Amino acid sequence: MSTLRRVLRLRTLAATSIGLGLASSVYAAVVQVGHTAGDRYIWAAILLAALVCILAARNFSELARRFPNAGGVQVYVRNAFGEKSSNTVSLMYIILAVAAGAAEAYVFASVLRIIFATFNLTLLASLPLEVWIFLVLLAFLSINLVGVSVAGKVQELLTFTLLVLLVSLSVYALLQPSSHAVTRPAQVDGLMFTQAVAYAIYLFVGFEWITPLAEEAEDVNSLGKAMTIAILTLGIAYSLFGTAMVKHVDTASLLNSTTPHMEFARLLAGKAGILIMGVISVIATFTAFNAGIMGTSRLMYAMAREGVLPSFLAKIHLRFFTPWSSLVFIFLLQVLLTIFVIGTGSFKTPIFLAASIECIIYTLVSLAVLKLRGWKKILAPGFTALVFGSLTVLMLLPPTPPAVVVLLAGGLILALAYSVFIAPRLAR
Repeated sequence: MSTLRRVLRLRTLAATSIGLGLASSVYAAVVQVGHTAGDRYIWAAILLAALVCILAARNFSELARRFPNAGGVQVYVRNAFGEKSSNTVSLMYIILAVAAGAAEAYVFASVLRIIFATFNLTLLASLPLEVWIFLVLLAFLSINLVGVSVAGKVQELLTFTLLVLLVSLSVYALLQPSSHAVTRPAQVDGLMFTQAVAYAIYLFVGFEWITPLAEEAEDVNSLGKAMTIAILTLGIAYSLFGTAMVKHVDTASLLNSTTPHMEFARLLAGKAGILIMGVISVIATFTAFNAGIMGTSRLMYAMAREGVLPSFLAKIHLRFFTPWSSLVFIFLLQVLLTIFVIGTGSFKTPIFLAASIECIIYTLVSLAVLKLRGWKKILAPGFTALVFGSLTVLMLLPPTPPAVVVLLAGGLILALAYSVFIAPRLAR
């Protein structure tokens, strides 16, 4: 039977771990964090969220060294709590990935609208935005099909280019005097600030999605280092960007905007700002799609290999040694949900949903570490479980849309039903 190749180094793993957090849809979350934290404390909320994510990364690193398997969180939870819990969590992970991807596609479409309108690109604007999204997804499907090393090199180039552009723009904005009247929100209290930290978790979404690449990493110990590097990098980059943004524009005026980063860039530098931020946003979408496809496809491949998902999803390409059937399936699933989100325009719902699922999973992974340690040396993972459990509750309080609670509950029920009634039949 064909297997995956161990070709991924620390640099590639770090770029992939950073990739999802650099998504264009994250800027709407930055605005939510800033508004809830009273603008002036946005940097503190982001850095505190980075700190608690590093605690979660330590748990993922420990489990990845113990179980270096493409199943990632599925294997961790299964060894701690059993098959049904494991399958339920893994299916929620796939929902998370698709939800985040759909939000990203919607923001990408909105960015293209702004760019086409600003620069009168009527020929490009004549193509439906769904076509552009389909082409981008198809391009990254193709890149991932020809080999993880190729996808990894693309990820490195996109990620490091994006970081340079984003940090440079943020520093430039910080050095410029604010030419617009900015009205600060009301005084923030402790509960609001803590809720801002909960929202900021989405800024680091998917840092742990490199754990399903454990069977393709040259050194499994590099996974933990890569996640820590990613979280620190994202924390610094978004602290700079958030602080620069609130210097020039009220977050209250951007709460309902799909593309707050484009509005900020327009206020900062007019058409030139739109062009620069447009390039940043497009690259951000590319990094998110590429990293998401890489990680999610490996999780689905591992679940199919172990009989949890249909066996056709476990097929490996005999030439490129990539899980081609899982790649194609996640591509089709992403296209369908993206069309739905674009049609309904409810782009914030998948963002809140993804962040809520992340907090739940971080809580369970912390508990898995406690269980597998035999309830010894419990201080760090116990504290992490308590933190993320609390953040999950805060995430579901207003102003989070009630639809998020309904979708989260529905997703959990469906995932549990699949694990109890369908997965056992496939495993026979």
